[in-house]
Amino acid sequence: MDGRKIDGRPLRKWLDTFRKLLAQYDIASLVPAIGVLPEKVPGYGYAAMTDKKGKYIIYFVDENLFQVKPCKARSLAVMLALPVGKYNVQTFDPKSGKMTKLPMLQSDGAAALRIPPFSEDIAVLW
Repeated sequence: MDGRKIDGRPLRKWLDTFRKLLAQYDIASLVPAIGVLPEKVPGYGYAAMTDKKGKYIIYFVDENLFQVKPCKARSLAVMLALPVGKYNVQTFDPKSGKMTKLPMLQSDGAAALRIPPFSEDIAVLW
């Protein structure tokens, strides 16, 4: 038997990706990002955090996952209330550890975030 198949390499690779992601943030200073997201995002559970220095993490999870139903890949568009500015945005797929750059997000106090199709859950970071 090939021991490499059961030595945890995929898990270690995912944990390393997640560690690098979190290293970009001062975890101790993260607080809920109240008012950034609309009151309801139909079809999704969500959480938003900020370090109050312009860095954000928003997490979306398909509500079907809570009901142990299959989740279909679908895109998501949501309006955000952000300070005026330009933001370099990327997504993090928790299952694969893949990071994907999104187009620059520009806010005049409000910004339209468009997330390409994903299944189950996704983190959006900037």
